[in-house]
Amino acid sequence: MKRKWLSITLIFFFVQFIFLLMDGTPFEPRLNDSGNIMSRFAQWITETKLVTEWFTLYSYPYFNLVTLVFLIVIIINLISDITHKKRMKIIRR
Repeated sequence: MKRKWLSITLIFFFVQFIFLLMDGTPFEPRLNDSGNIMSRFAQWITETKLVTEWFTLYSYPYFNLVTLVFLIVIIINLISDITHKKRMKIIRR
C-alpha cells in the first residue's frame, strides 16, 4: 500500500516538474485541433471557468486540465483506500 502511494506521488511530482519546465516555453505541445470529438471535448473543458479562472497553476490550459484530473483521481483513490480499510476492519471483527 505504501509503495503504491509513493509511486503515485513521485509520478505526480515528476509530471508537475515537467509542466513547470515546459510552461511558457516553445516546448508546449501543439495539439491536433482537427475537430474530432475528443479535441472538442478537451477544448470545451479548458475553456470553462474552473480551468481558466479558479484552477490556474500554468499558463497552458491543458497542463491545468491534466493536473486537475490527476488530483481528482488521487483524491478518489485515497477515499477508496480509506473506505476499504474501514470495511476490512469491520469484516475482521
